[in-house]
Amino acid sequence: WKALSEQVIKEQGSDIVLKDSGFVNGYQMNDSFVRPFTRGTGCSVALLLNPDQPLESDAMISHAWGEDMTQVEEAIIDFSRRAGNGGDDLVIWFCLFALYQAGDEDDDPGPTLREQMEQSPIESVIRSPHLRGMCLAVTSTKEPYDGFGACNSDIVLKDSGFVNGYQMNDSFVRPFTRGTGCSVALLLNPDQPLESDAMISHAWGEDMTQVEEAIIDFSRRAGNGGDDLVIWFCLFALYQPGDEEGDEGPTIREQMKQPPFPPFESVIRSPHLRGMCLAVTSTKEPYERLWCVYELAVALDIMEQKKKEGDARGDGFVVVEFSRKAHDDYMKRMQEWASEKADAANIDVHTWSETQSLSAEQLYYLNKVRCEEARCEKMEDEARIRKSVEEGWGWERLNRLVADFRWPAEKHAAEKSSASLL
Repeated sequence: WKALSEQVIKEQGSDIVLKDSGFVNGYQMNDSFVRPFTRGTGCSVALLLNPDQPLESDAMISHAWGEDMTQVEEAIIDFSRRAGNGGDDLVIWFCLFALYQAGDEDDDPGPTLREQMEQSPIESVIRSPHLRGMCLAVTSTKEPYDGFGACNSDIVLKDSGFVNGYQMNDSFVRPFTRGTGCSVALLLNPDQPLESDAMISHAWGEDMTQVEEAIIDFSRRAGNGGDDLVIWFCLFALYQPGDEEGDEGPTIREQMKQPPFPPFESVIRSPHLRGMCLAVTSTKEPYERLWCVYELAVALDIMEQKKKEGDARGDGFVVVEFSRKAHDDYMKRMQEWASEKADAANIDVHTWSETQSLSAEQLYYLNKVRCEEARCEKMEDEARIRKSVEEGWGWERLNRLVADFRWPAEKHAAEKSSASLL
């Protein structure tokens, strides 16, 4: 690393234009040095400088490309020194120098980055029996976790300004798992797959940072700080690229047809599962997604069974977890709805609430949530789910279960905000 970084500065460093913020980031180093230095060769910087005796990597560096590269260098040098022998002999895999970066340019023979990524170089390095470990380099100029780490720069934000599950799938999950037939979870833990403690149900169109916030809060309440909680999260638990042309699969449909139940239902019915959490954000209502409705219906049905059987998990088997913004938005909507009802009756909200047989929260959900209005992307899935609900729970009962179940959860979520309905 030391020799390579010194050559970078010697060869091209003076030609790198500083950002307005006063530092050179990875994108600029790529544009100003790496691409010009390697253009047309088909080789990475590392291979150009050491073509005869390529080395096995001792360590891999994960970093956010938008950060100050001098700070990255500082972190790498400190890490290397702690690795022993002053770090001089440590062989580091650093994607900027380890992959051929110029292959996407016009008229370049390649290989392109996509072609290289199809070979799963990052995973291959991490899985190498020679690798001693991976280091996450953190600087003051770019948070590596922003926008879900390294994939952030490739994710095109919606006009609404957030990354949703569909975008995360297209920009990270599919490229990361493509051609392997394995989910993210199995790729990262192929040798000792774990039984799930909890399942997360969520609407894919929502802000994923709010989903993350809700999951972290839920996990912390699960005990031991949540660090040991094994979560089943469909985006990471199923193989997503199987529907792509040329992919050997399995397809999503093939996975969903695994007997005796679809995978999410098998998870919910697992005797090991402690419960299911519905993650609610301010950007997408989960009841607008029919899969969420179906998952909730199955989980609520199992919760009722557990209660009848005297299972200790029965009372808390299904919970809702709001992001802070979602909680505050819901409380505001409930307050406005209750005020409208009270105004129509020419009484104050408190008096109106006391005249109702149900809580204001339950009444709100009964009036506003219509599970039967939820939709699926695929008409075949929608028809199958609708048939299952109509032959089983029925929409009216399901809407009532939702209202009853959400009420105590709403009370529990109140710790997120000082707002109250009345």
